[in-house]
Amino acid sequence: MRWIGIGLGILIHVGVVAATIPSPNVFLQEVFTTVSSYTQTVSNNVQSTQDIIAAIQTVVEDSVDFELMAKLSVGRSAWSEAKPKERLKFVKTFKSHLFDTYLSQFLDYESANLVVKFGETKQRGNKAKVPCVIQSGDSQFSGAFKVYLNQSKWKIYDVDMEGVSLIAAFRVQFSAPVRDGGLVNLTRKLERMNRS
Repeated sequence: MRWIGIGLGILIHVGVVAATIPSPNVFLQEVFTTVSSYTQTVSNNVQSTQDIIAAIQTVVEDSVDFELMAKLSVGRSAWSEAKPKERLKFVKTFKSHLFDTYLSQFLDYESANLVVKFGETKQRGNKAKVPCVIQSGDSQFSGAFKVYLNQSKWKIYDVDMEGVSLIAAFRVQFSAPVRDGGLVNLTRKLERMNRS
């Protein structure tokens, strides 16, 4: 699970605007380079950590499809049974949960000189899976980012680390609260976790 945190941390720090549509692996490499420049600002104490986190959170909105991630994490049935207002509240809470859970982990790993190398894209239609190798100190592990082309931009919607999909992990974690009270119950649970 620790490596999922690193992968999601990388995912959370996304935000690159391009005049043309790059290939998915070029897009992700540009994202990582941009994110690394933010984290270097933190380690060099140019700005406060909170200022950098706020900037990253603003930028990431454009490159990660949190609504799709939320929908896939709870499953089709729970999503379709929820009212539109319940879905919106869940997406907002889910996004906060991701930031709260993984952003500090990523900043910790980034300070240890995290190196990410993206491999050759496996693309099918408007979806692509980009493998990567992540090195942190003496540790190395593999993963993949899942993206899709939305109009003229790539959007990240899942990350696999060492064969474990973030979406699949959340689906397992969320199954009991969803079964016990639907999306409303899960949202309440995540809100409590976000406050603690």
